[in-house]
This record gives sequence, structure tokens and C-alpha cells, in this order.
Amino acid sequence: MQTIEFSEVPPSVNSLYPGKHRRFISKRYRDWITRASAELKNQKITPLGPGRYGMVVEVGKVRKGSDLSNRFKALEDFFVKQKVTPDDHNNTFIVMLFKLGNGVTVHLLDDFECAELKGKLWAGNGA
Repeated sequence: MQTIEFSEVPPSVNSLYPGKHRRFISKRYRDWITRASAELKNQKITPLGPGRYGMVVEVGKVRKGSDLSNRFKALEDFFVKQKVTPDDHNNTFIVMLFKLGNGVTVHLLDDFECAELKGKLWAGNGA
């Protein structure tokens, strides 16, 4: 498992692509990508190989009433563009939760780690 920290929460999916036709990324999203790219480079992350993977995402303080799942799209697309993860259709396991503090913590899991975590989550539930 690799853990990646970002000091800022990514923008909501509702503000990634402005305008009616939504063809170009917003300035806010572009600025977040720039800052997140610099933070990622400083963390020396090894890209995941081809195949299935999963993510556990801990999202820090956001405005009241913010929808947790709306923060995921920016992260997932960012990791694919940065070549940290293979194509996002290979992401077969997602857990998201709020955390105390600011920023975002992302735990990248390979297929074996996903299976192990799934086993722990469903242990004793008749699954």
C-alpha cells in the first residue's frame, strides 16, 4: 500500500468543468492540479502496474453540506493523468470517508491488498 497526502481537498465534480457544454477544465481545477502535481512529485510514489487496484480516500475539512463522493472524480482522473494508476476502469475498490483536519490522504492498494481488505470488511457478515 502506498499513501499519498495532499494539502488541499480537490474541487467538487460540480466545479471541474464550467459552462453549459463543459469541455474545458475550470481555472480552479487547473490550479488544484498544478499544486497537487508538485506535492505528488515530492512524495516519490511508485506507479501501480497494469491490473486492478483500489483506493481508500480520507477527505479533510470541506464546507458544510459538501458531498463526499463529489470529490473523488478529480482525484481518480488526476492519478491516471499522472500515470500513478492505470486506466480508472481498473479501479475495483473504493472506500471514502471524512477525516479530521485538512487535505486528502489517499491509500493506493494493489489487487491483493484490495482482496485482503475486503475479507476484513466482510468477515463475520455471512458474505
